[in-house]
Amino acid sequence: MSDQFGIIIDFDIEKTLRNIAAIKAKIQSNEANNYAVKQVSLLKRDRHNRCQALPRSEAKSVIDHVWDNFGIIFLTILSIVKTANRLVTSWSKICN
Repeated sequence: MSDQFGIIIDFDIEKTLRNIAAIKAKIQSNEANNYAVKQVSLLKRDRHNRCQALPRSEAKSVIDHVWDNFGIIFLTILSIVKTANRLVTSWSKICN
């Protein structure tokens, strides 16, 4: 991008992969007709350090779990940030 646009982007892919790997949830699995609950990560590395993503159905279960349990926290924080932004904007108009 620096050659075409003159922009240098410092993107830390390893940090991003670690963040994705940190997203975990306990999901039900049916292995050989034995239902079990196991904790899985969206991304893991094999013994050769290659990334392996979960199958789509398991990844969906993990994302659903994270959203159901932590989505409301995100929405609350987003609402607080929006309110704070409106207050700062209003305050700056009053002060000017």
